[in-house]
Amino acid sequence: MIYKFLALVIIVLLNMVRGYYQLKYYRSHSTKVRQVKSVRENVLVWFVTASYVVPGLLWLFTPIIAFEDFELSGYWRWSGFFISMLSMALFYRVHRILGDNWSPVLEIRKDHELIITGPYRWVRHPMYSSIWLGVLGMNLLLCNFVFLTFTLASTIVLCLVRIPDEEQLMVSQFGDAYSNYASGKKRIIPFLI
Repeated sequence: MIYKFLALVIIVLLNMVRGYYQLKYYRSHSTKVRQVKSVRENVLVWFVTASYVVPGLLWLFTPIIAFEDFELSGYWRWSGFFISMLSMALFYRVHRILGDNWSPVLEIRKDHELIITGPYRWVRHPMYSSIWLGVLGMNLLLCNFVFLTFTLASTIVLCLVRIPDEEQLMVSQFGDAYSNYASGKKRIIPFLI
């Protein structure tokens, strides 16, 4: 029962951070200049959201996927909680440093800035770094193969599809400034990937 409570804490924090920045975005969304809006983008957002929400809710509130639970010691499950909290701190920090440059969709906004400070000093896509940390943490905490399969698959798809599109958009907007910045940074994990 404690692990379900810890998972709820993480979910509430995640939604508080994203909800706050989503509201800020909708208040100022009229300042966008160019937006990549496609069927693929919409399907991707719904796929990723459903891949986290559906198995997460099933694990939290029903026994339907309990047959896929696996055992880990309390040490690993608590480690999952702390990794998830670290993920939340990074998730918040990235939103905060992006400010009005953050958007839930691929777009360039009026007066869009190229952010290369904070976590962007280490990787080009720290938002995805936070998501990967969250996937690791939540899967250690929940210990369920259904949740693991869906979150892992959707996060891989998200990164394979979204990152190249984001980088293409940044190059088209910032040209050599982005290319020079990107040439010295890994995408998600410093010095590795």
